[in-house]
Amino acid sequence: MALALLAQEAGLNFVALTVDHALRPESADEAKWVAGEMEKRKIKHVILTYRGKPPKKNVEATAREYRYKLLLDYCKGHGITTLLLGHTADEQAETFLLNLTRGSGLKGLCAMREQNFRNGVEIARPFLDIRKKELQDYLTSRGQTWAEDPSNDNEAFKRVKIRKLADIFEELGLSLERLLSTIKNLQYADEALSYYTGKAIENLVISKDNRHIVLSARELANLPRTTALMSLAAIISPDEHIRGESLVRVLKAMLDGDTCTIAGFEIEHKNPRRIVLAKLPVKC
Repeated sequence: MALALLAQEAGLNFVALTVDHALRPESADEAKWVAGEMEKRKIKHVILTYRGKPPKKNVEATAREYRYKLLLDYCKGHGITTLLLGHTADEQAETFLLNLTRGSGLKGLCAMREQNFRNGVEIARPFLDIRKKELQDYLTSRGQTWAEDPSNDNEAFKRVKIRKLADIFEELGLSLERLLSTIKNLQYADEALSYYTGKAIENLVISKDNRHIVLSARELANLPRTTALMSLAAIISPDEHIRGESLVRVLKAMLDGDTCTIAGFEIEHKNPRRIVLAKLPVKC
């Protein structure tokens, strides 16, 4: 809601998108309420509703993927090149801590980026340095109410448990500001590694076509572990995130001469000096 109002104040040409995940009976009415508020302010608005079966496990992660797909499909279908998202500083810190509990590598600990690209659409998050409370105060000053998702208080979700520990972290000296500073430093380190990863890929990839990517086994073995993992992620799936444990598994298989699959590729070892990533047939 704050994002839509601020975009209007900034004079942007935009359409506000509300995603109805259809996970709660009341979600459709909430989306209609948002549509009514947008109409009052003469803001173009569209409701995007998920029509598939509701997820039975990993609800948060699955719903997030559905949400991004709906948003990006709309953008691509309407010639929209930039998608603005309203993630706040609080959510940035939560993402960092959540990924920390998962044992994430550098990419995961970098949390969310202010700007990145996905499926050819620029994703921008202008509120990553702004607290949720500041946005609520802004809405109040504009006489605008907002809807709260009850799942934000559901401790069945690990993110909510982490959110409720914020005051304890603050007492221990782990303030939001320090967390954001740590995330920023990690992002700078990731930028440096990304630069050297690009250089490594130039030597690692021997050839590439629509069906195969051929890598040098020697170059891969000589790379520092983190650079090797980042190189594989960039080569195998440049647009979609691959979980760290999957990359570790495939790197081990490559170095050990084993066969495995990842992200639509099968790893083949037909020559001791070459590692071939062969695209798997698409299932109908």
